[in-house]
Amino acid sequence: MTNRNQSSRYARTALTLVAALGMSLAYIQYVRLPMPLYALTSLWCGFQVLRMARLRSFVLCAFGSAMWAVFTIGWLVVNAEFLNFSGMLTRLAFTDFNNTSALNALGASLCLFFAVADATAPAFAWHWTRPSPVERSFARTTALRCVVAGAALAALTSAGDFIFHASYSGDLTGEAVVQSGGMAMASLMLLSFAAVAAARGYGMRNLHFAGIAGAIVVVVLTTRFLKGDRGGTLVVSATLFVVWYMSSRLRPTGRAAAAVCALVGLLTVFQLWGEIRYYVSDYGFVNSVAESASRGSSQHWTDVDLLRIQLIPAAYWHMLNVVSLSHDGVQLGGRRIVDLAAMAIPQDVAAWFGYTRPQTGAWLLAAYRVNSGGLFVLAEAFWSLGIVGALGAAAGIAFMGSHIERFVRRNDPIVAMAYIPLVGSVGFAMFYGLQPFARTLEMSLAAAWCLSRLYGRGSKSAASANRKRAWNELPEKTS
Repeated sequence: MTNRNQSSRYARTALTLVAALGMSLAYIQYVRLPMPLYALTSLWCGFQVLRMARLRSFVLCAFGSAMWAVFTIGWLVVNAEFLNFSGMLTRLAFTDFNNTSALNALGASLCLFFAVADATAPAFAWHWTRPSPVERSFARTTALRCVVAGAALAALTSAGDFIFHASYSGDLTGEAVVQSGGMAMASLMLLSFAAVAAARGYGMRNLHFAGIAGAIVVVVLTTRFLKGDRGGTLVVSATLFVVWYMSSRLRPTGRAAAAVCALVGLLTVFQLWGEIRYYVSDYGFVNSVAESASRGSSQHWTDVDLLRIQLIPAAYWHMLNVVSLSHDGVQLGGRRIVDLAAMAIPQDVAAWFGYTRPQTGAWLLAAYRVNSGGLFVLAEAFWSLGIVGALGAAAGIAFMGSHIERFVRRNDPIVAMAYIPLVGSVGFAMFYGLQPFARTLEMSLAAAWCLSRLYGRGSKSAASANRKRAWNELPEKTS
């Protein structure tokens, strides 16, 4: 890294730290900063997200995008002229005190995340090298095994009927053969591993890769998306997108434009699907899409109802609710961090030993407030230890993400089979609480370790076979 780049990095880190400190002090003093300052902070952090994408630090980009989206929707909602409150996004929680504390806590945590990430993450872009014969052979074998195992496990963990036959919120007919959230996540991980391995083993411009990718898409559509599950779809779609981005021959500008178009299209589809999945069985697909699109169209920006955006406003309301509960003296305490280890025990294993796992944060919040079934990671950390918990979680996530980025750059690209699925899975798990977030990380890190061991063993076997072949081909010694 040149001295100029190093100086620029120090300046970015210092500026972001100053912003984090300023918003932390504003939180302590219960001071609402001028809205342009929140907007400027959001703009600055948005540029930081783009810089991470340019360096291909995809996991850090997923972490930062989730936090940035919640903070951005927060100050937009506070500054909006028109809001359509519902039973979940209630006016009761929308007070000056709650909004001020939530915005300052989110802004300080977001800025601290980018400051730590900027100081510890790799400063150079990640590139895939040409696969060696050993890696290509390992990838091809792994791709076939993972797509078969992932498809079988996805079918076993798929629950309910298609949304064309039953409402997503109603009584879906049929139960999963294997009722385990961990196994359901494992099926998506295996399908994602197959996509990355096929790209490394065959190349994206190969019929074998097209066949494997097509099979993965069909499995995800039939076992997840067409049954209303968007989260599972995001894991695999994000994997396919990153694989394309790493292998594309487009110029950086064209690749960035295509990435933006793909992201906008994916968010639009997810937004529509999040609404029409409740009504398709009653009103039909075309009518449901038309009704949702008509309600989402507005002539003026001030008429757009920001609360109709899926998932992100609910995460901001999580912050409003935990701020209110903490102010009333209802807190989880530091014990919540210790409970993560107990919550990581599979339900079947815990039941076999007669052990009752601690409740997830979403269930605990449901005892006090109506919520969306999840709990934003920073909100749960805040509910545990206040502003210190939110700042600690943001800094810890940034530090951990930076080391994951360094790990993937030190190893052969085949290890990306465990890295790339994190982009979609962890980015989505951020909105559902510390327990699903930690479980996703555990599964991915365990897979990375296993893949490294298997690939290392295969590389040693190949090297030993090459040495034996070379020795046998030596000319015979003459006396």
